[in-house]
Amino acid sequence: MPKTEPSTKSSSDAEPGRLSAVNLKNALWETLSAIKSDLMQPSQGDAIAAQAREIIRTVKVQLQVAQQAKRAIPAEVIDFAEQP
Repeated sequence: MPKTEPSTKSSSDAEPGRLSAVNLKNALWETLSAIKSDLMQPSQGDAIAAQAREIIRTVKVQLQVAQQAKRAIPAEVIDFAEQP
């Protein structure tokens, strides 16, 4: 697998549409702000939060499997965590 260089971008430089921890966090904050401003229904926010939880659970399971199998952490998990 090709090596990826660490990013020097800040969290505000996150690429829109790319699945990353930074974008996930930003989407959740935007959702919370929209609910507080009455621009989004709480039920829609719940659906977004549920999807975020599933993404995090999936990453967590990937990490656990890699650790138990004594394998390297998958590149996609590292990319998710490190890339903006």
